[in-house]
Amino acid sequence: NVDNAHLNSESSRLLDDFHHVRQLSARNCGLTRLPEAIGKMHGIDYLRLDDNKIVLMPEDIGHLRKLTRLETLRLDDNPLCARIDVGNMPNLKVLSLNNTGITNWPDGLFKQRRPRGFFLDMQQNPITEIPTVTSGSDEAFIIARSRIFINQLADPIRIAYEQYRTSVGLSANHYYSEKVMKEMSLWPTPDDNILLDNDGNGTYRREAWTDLARQLNSRG
Repeated sequence: NVDNAHLNSESSRLLDDFHHVRQLSARNCGLTRLPEAIGKMHGIDYLRLDDNKIVLMPEDIGHLRKLTRLETLRLDDNPLCARIDVGNMPNLKVLSLNNTGITNWPDGLFKQRRPRGFFLDMQQNPITEIPTVTSGSDEAFIIARSRIFINQLADPIRIAYEQYRTSVGLSANHYYSEKVMKEMSLWPTPDDNILLDNDGNGTYRREAWTDLARQLNSRG
């Protein structure tokens, strides 16, 4: 864990000697590029680089593509300016791309069979397209569970997204009530940089609380 340590192009080279790292969190480190050493961490399964200034170049996308054992990849709050390729990541469970400026869905998203609880967060992005998949399919389920801001979508994309959700038995829209958010605040979870072997505390926490609140006789 090197969170909040300032890493420039020179100091980030300290990672060169840690090819066998399995878990790395480097949040808020001032990074502007993906450290080249990360592409050599072939056994890494948890990578978190939130809150940097990373812009992905083609070679960076290639480095990420080599991380075939990744289970968690979090790149939130970086101006990536490119979409990543997750087609060679069969174990991926959590992919978080919140506020990264992307307009499209990740390449290779459906190349691998994803676990039922696969989590994709693309909120705060100007999404301009939606994949064409079969309604009710596993691919439709992945799209339906993905977090995006539907009020920022063009009508045809929003309608397609809502149809995918209903095709897999979900409501057309995500529903989060003020009561749910208030109750959640009374039961905080620890920051998941403390437990790096966890896919992410609270990954589907809002959805779980909302499902509970919508049960018969609930007061949510």
